[in-house]
Amino acid sequence: MNNSEAIENHRTALLRIVAGLFAFMEWVPGLDVAPIERITRPVYYAVQRLLLPAESALRRLIVVMAQGIVLKPRKSRAGRSSVKAENSEVPGDSEVTPNQKCRRLFRLFEALKRRPPAKPVRYIEPEPKVRPRIWSIDPYDELRKHYAGIFFPPPAPPAPPPPKVDDGLVGTAKLYNRLAALKDALENIEAQAKRLARWQA
Repeated sequence: MNNSEAIENHRTALLRIVAGLFAFMEWVPGLDVAPIERITRPVYYAVQRLLLPAESALRRLIVVMAQGIVLKPRKSRAGRSSVKAENSEVPGDSEVTPNQKCRRLFRLFEALKRRPPAKPVRYIEPEPKVRPRIWSIDPYDELRKHYAGIFFPPPAPPAPPPPKVDDGLVGTAKLYNRLAALKDALENIEAQAKRLARWQA
C-alpha cells in the first residue's frame, strides 16, 4: 500500500468520525453560526475528546501529503497588482460571496500551551535600625487628621458586582467552527497540503 492509498483510507475514516459528530450534535454543516448556541459541559467535553485526536490525525496526513508537492514560482507583485486592477473594473467581482464571507481555515499547527507567568520576586526593604523620634513638625497635624473624617466624610465605596451564576452551559461557536473547518479540510486535503508546502518554502 502506497502513501496515497493510506492517506485516502485514513481520510475516509476521519470523514465518518466527523459525520458522526455532526449527527450526535444534530448540527448541519455549512451554516454561518451553530444551530444551538449553548450546550451542557459534559456534551461539550465528549465532542472535544473526539475532535482533538481527529485534528491531530489530519495534521499528520497533511504533513505526509505535503512532502511530494512541488510549488510553482509565484508571480511578481507588479503582475498581481495589474491583474487585481483589471478584475476590479468588472462589475460584481468585488462583491464578497457568502462562501468567502464565512470561510473557515483549518489550523495546520496546534496552539502552543501557555505557561503561567512566574511570580514576581518581592523586594522587602530592611527596617532601619534607628527610627526618628519626631514624626511631624506641625503640632496640629494629628488634630487635622482626626477632624477630617467628621467635616469631610470619605465617599462611600462602590457596590460590589453581582456574583456570576454558573448555569452549566458552554458556548458552541468555537466548537462548531472547528468541526466545520475539519470537515472542509478533509474534503479538500490537497489544498491544505499546498498551504503547508507554501509555508515551508
